[in-house]
Amino acid sequence: MLLFISPTLVYFTFIFFSPLYYLGYTGQLCDINIDECLSNPCYAGTCDDLIDSYTCACPDNYEGTRCQFAGPCINPPCQNEGTCSQTLDPADDSFTYQCSCPTGFNDTNCQNEIDWCDSNPCQQEGSNCTSDRVTFTCTCAPGYSGIVCEIKLPDCASNLCLNEATCTDLPYDYECTCVAGYTDKNCGTNIDECVDNQCVNGATCTDLVNGYECNCEGTGFQGTYCEEDILECNATINPCSNGGTCMEEPGSYKCECVEGYLGPQCLIMDPCFTEGLCQNGGTCFLLDATPTYECECADGYSGDNCENTATNINWIIIGASLAAAVVLIIVIILLSFFVCSVRKKRATQGSYSPSRQEMTGSFVEMDNVLKMPPEERLI
Repeated sequence: MLLFISPTLVYFTFIFFSPLYYLGYTGQLCDINIDECLSNPCYAGTCDDLIDSYTCACPDNYEGTRCQFAGPCINPPCQNEGTCSQTLDPADDSFTYQCSCPTGFNDTNCQNEIDWCDSNPCQQEGSNCTSDRVTFTCTCAPGYSGIVCEIKLPDCASNLCLNEATCTDLPYDYECTCVAGYTDKNCGTNIDECVDNQCVNGATCTDLVNGYECNCEGTGFQGTYCEEDILECNATINPCSNGGTCMEEPGSYKCECVEGYLGPQCLIMDPCFTEGLCQNGGTCFLLDATPTYECECADGYSGDNCENTATNINWIIIGASLAAAVVLIIVIILLSFFVCSVRKKRATQGSYSPSRQEMTGSFVEMDNVLKMPPEERLI
């Protein structure tokens, strides 16, 4: 009996039992999965093992099957909080990137801050534009409103009149009726009433709204314009102390003090009123209101209070002079004695002494000296 084996059956049997059918496995029974991630095939990110394969989960800004391409967004070139996105060109493995800029910035890397006022969006002369990161704001000129000051307002609706003035709309203008004390077109200037004030006697003027006030402090006067003299002597308490008499003066007063007191209010005692201050018949004089005094002494006396007699002073001077003369005489005598001693000592010393020469010196034979010459003979 012949056994027929189908070629197809032989093929599938070979394939099923061949080790090649179990790629990605190992072991005698091909039951152990080979971990392709053990070789760290991913340059970055994490490796996920598959059957006979693996995949790399790349971190942000890395591309490629093995995360081998680092894109420009790793170190973001986008400024001012711009968002970086990148694209890998598989043809040449090159990158391109693009920055998504936040509101208020533009250019390649979002480095340029947009000035929304560059286009002068605010209409009407006198309007001001303020730019921020998001948009612009128009501060409209008087008489206009709207986002770009495009709406014309009635003049009085802009509250141009100040300080409670009344506004009247005119066809092409407005008019402010000022309250008392203010002036100019919008009633914004306070009128200085002190320019023509009536304050007198050195008072200072303080400007008010529609009026002024006179400050009389320190002038000695009172009243609306400081025109009324204050009667200090009519006060309940007498300003003059120690029995002094108050005398009215314009804007002030004067105290006439009783004997023994001085000063504007008789508060200072007169030192010259002190009995016996200047002694020995001296006369006391006031020099100023401090008070300072001076004694004019009688003949023969001196000192701040004339306490010294001239006689005592003369004897002191005479005694001092005599003592100085005695000392001078003693010094002269001592000097004379010293000079004589020195001279006497010098006379008995040296190579020549007249006194010794007389006693021990050699005698000169005078016979030859006094011998008569021979007589001359006449021929």
